[in-house]
Amino acid sequence: MSKERELLKKVLATGWLDHTLSCEVETLLARPEQDNIQYLLDQVARLTAENAMLKEKWSTPKPESEQQPEAWIVVNKETGYRTQVSHFPDSYDKNTFEVIPLYITPPKRGRITDNEIYNRCCAMDSSYTCNFIDGVEWAEEQHGITGVDDE
Repeated sequence: MSKERELLKKVLATGWLDHTLSCEVETLLARPEQDNIQYLLDQVARLTAENAMLKEKWSTPKPESEQQPEAWIVVNKETGYRTQVSHFPDSYDKNTFEVIPLYITPPKRGRITDNEIYNRCCAMDSSYTCNFIDGVEWAEEQHGITGVDDE
């Protein structure tokens, strides 16, 4: 018998505990005594299993969900007056107001298409075309903009 259990039995026998504490001690003493080594092995097994579950949970990539706007800025096209709303953005007349969605984080941008790059290059001096394309690709790479080219 462990020293702790012996002490609990002695304290319980003294009658110094109130009814609630006496019930707790009796409940503890009613449990079978565990071998400390087996208890530790059980705890290690439990923690190992929990660790594996947590590792799987956090290492599994989460699919990016379609992000919804959290609020909108409504701009009066005539006066330029701006106000922020969090409900019913569709109730504003599109001819009078511009409705701009606001996101918690900006939506992920896709790559600039080859057609967009080509059209811009055609509008420029032809001696800069290769440098322009390289610059666009470098800028996308630096800002983490990736994706499949739309052609």
